[in-house]
Amino acid sequence: MARTDDLRVLLVRSGPTDWDDAGRLQGETDLPLSACGREAFAARVASVAINDADSQIDVVLHGPDECSGQSGRILAAQLGVRARQVEDFREMDMGLWEGMRESELLERHPTVYKQWRADPTAVTPPDGDTLADAEVRVLRALRKSLEKAGRAGVAIVLRPVSLGIVRCWLTQRPLEDLWEVVGEAPEGEWFTVPRDRLKDLAVELKTGA
Repeated sequence: MARTDDLRVLLVRSGPTDWDDAGRLQGETDLPLSACGREAFAARVASVAINDADSQIDVVLHGPDECSGQSGRILAAQLGVRARQVEDFREMDMGLWEGMRESELLERHPTVYKQWRADPTAVTPPDGDTLADAEVRVLRALRKSLEKAGRAGVAIVLRPVSLGIVRCWLTQRPLEDLWEVVGEAPEGEWFTVPRDRLKDLAVELKTGA
């Protein structure tokens, strides 16, 4: 059983956009849920959020893009709680790769694409973010958000890369495993976070800054 000072976190993948459905890299491009994504998201997350008898949720946090906002508000409405946008939960900027299908990227730049899939920390999309910079931004926002949390649980709705960054930290996996960690992630997943880990994270972020 979790200690009374532990935090309960429900990590939720945002619903899909038209670009997701088409296999396009989205990054920071701001798109709404796809036509079928809204209904599918509501159906998928309902059981995950409601069927955990040991956890209650006080707030749903989400990134600033329209898709995450719509997903966060759907979940918040199901639970009867408030939704709040966190600007630094925004997705990694994919630069010139945004809008490209991964199949196109593989065809045009096979060596770079394969390296990026093998170790995303080793490749930076042209005019985009480094994964290391995105990690620092997202984890700083996570720490600040969880430090403000009360005893009730917190739901966090994120796009795939930001979700992978948070899940790597929660599961203590290296960032090099990002794509595997994202691929393994269910639609919604509960974690118990000791508050001491937030103190450790603050030190790690300060040291790495």
